[in-house]
Amino acid sequence: MTQFFTKRSGSLWIEQQRIKLLDISKYLKQGENEILVEARNYYDSKTPGINITAEIITEKDTVVFMSNENWKTMNLSSDNNSIDLNKWVDVEVKQNPLEVIAPNFATKRKSWIER
Repeated sequence: MTQFFTKRSGSLWIEQQRIKLLDISKYLKQGENEILVEARNYYDSKTPGINITAEIITEKDTVVFMSNENWKTMNLSSDNNSIDLNKWVDVEVKQNPLEVIAPNFATKRKSWIER
């Protein structure tokens, strides 16, 4: 597992590293799949945030989905990183005060945050 440590420093390089474009097709199997994403905040007691936009292309269709208020979350304590599916709770949705530009999957252009 890779960990990324970032903070708002005004550095364009750091800002570009905060957004990832990942191809997870090699991890998916035919049928139903579950995708788990972990986000951490290493500053004070602030809650980490994450936005996901995904595109699944099949022979018949293209499905786009985004993280929203229907997603579930759980708090993994630092002393027990095991996943207990009974701990899932509704996410807390907060409006981002900054404009987030959507990715372009066809051209492999990552999204970015306008400041």
